[in-house]
Amino acid sequence: MTPTTASSISSWTNPGSPVRVSLDANQPVFAYASVAIEERRAWEILDRARKDNPVQMPELKAQKLLSSERGRSLIAQVLAEIDGLYSFVVQNKRVVLCGKLFEYVFEPVFQFSPELLYEKNLHRFVAMYCFINSVDEVGEETLVQFESYMRSLEPGDAPLLFDPDASVHLPEDHPLKLVLRFANGYRDIIVADNARLRTTTPDEGKYVLDVSAAGLWSLLNHWGRQKRPLRVVCDDSKPIAAFLPSLIDEGKEFAIRRAVALGGSPEQFGWDLAEPVALTDSRGSPGLQIADLIASSATRVAKDSDEDSEIARALDRHIHPHSIGTDLAPVRLGTREADVNWLVLMELAGRADRQNDPCLGLEAVYEYAEKSWTPDRLGG
Repeated sequence: MTPTTASSISSWTNPGSPVRVSLDANQPVFAYASVAIEERRAWEILDRARKDNPVQMPELKAQKLLSSERGRSLIAQVLAEIDGLYSFVVQNKRVVLCGKLFEYVFEPVFQFSPELLYEKNLHRFVAMYCFINSVDEVGEETLVQFESYMRSLEPGDAPLLFDPDASVHLPEDHPLKLVLRFANGYRDIIVADNARLRTTTPDEGKYVLDVSAAGLWSLLNHWGRQKRPLRVVCDDSKPIAAFLPSLIDEGKEFAIRRAVALGGSPEQFGWDLAEPVALTDSRGSPGLQIADLIASSATRVAKDSDEDSEIARALDRHIHPHSIGTDLAPVRLGTREADVNWLVLMELAGRADRQNDPCLGLEAVYEYAEKSWTPDRLGG
């Protein structure tokens, strides 16, 4: 962090913009990176790295640099010079898409009181439950249909979720049947609530699956904890431009209140801007070029499961806790939390079948399940 009255933050998402959650096997992860450094110092760092590791590249691009030993050496040198001055979010796209399924299928049903679900980590359970059960044809098709639905907001694009006849042929013991029963049973509530995205989100919900804005949100909160006004420069992108109004005034405060209501600690959130966020071309911004090196390197390391390289070790110290990977702990049967949430999911599927109130007595259901749990009830 440079000793100025305002901290300069450059941020970059990789790969490319916009970054929507998808099932593209060639791009299974994405990263959004930020570096707190003044442009002049960024130029100096890149200039030294170029002189020490000559490359024929007018604008440094990590994807090309990572393909050669000299390029990797250049990146490692840059990371060493900015140690402690950067942070990034890296996320598995399939896991994120499964998390979006909870957000836009389960949460609308509990829209007036979702706090209990988050307190009990049902959101993590459902996300990973869908993830581990998306490996067969039914699971893959469920996610493909959900992705299509979120782009169009037309329930006809996701018959498995919103047309009982489309899933009636599935075996009753298929794990995803619980999720599909829930979605079908509360179809009208879910569809009506999500239809509002056309008027309550930027560009009529066009970017509802974009994840770069969430990355920027996490990193602004990260740097905001320094309690200094931020001067923010982002790579020019339509989703980020659409999201910017929510970073100020009422939009920012609403987002923070929601984050706190869902279990976050108030001191984790908040920031002040020294001036409006600037969107610019990375070719004229050394800070953005460094952020690109971070994001692209993080993407490659995550994709290759690289833990031992010099670059991987440097990056590991700067991963933001909002990063999302394949953490199976929430669905490990034989643990109380996973077993209880599995029983609650079965209860919710049954209520959906009967069109019962999903909220009625749910806290008591949790309390009973938690008190009566023993390690050998399900997965022990």
